Amino acid sequence: KKRQSIIFSSFPAVEIMSLYHRHCSNERGGVAVRAVTKGAITKVVKESRHAFQRFSCNSAEELPKRRMKAFASKVYPQLAKSTER
Repeated sequence: KKRQSIIFSSFPAVEIMSLYHRHCSNERGGVAVRAVTKGAITKVVKESRHAFQRFSCNSAEELPKRRMKAFASKVYPQLAKSTER
């Protein structure tokens, strides 16, 4: 019985490697591919402070949409202005 196992993850984790080593017996070995991304740590404003924004929500079901809407309309524009300096 031949098979090839593929496991996807956004970050390396001990649990994932354990799963691979215990339960995946590929005929031709394994390959790990890690994407290298450029970070944006240099764009962080050193004088940044915590900013809390309040938004209203009537039910738990609409909470994620309301949170995203509040972030896109209030928080993100402030962050964008602070990184333009």
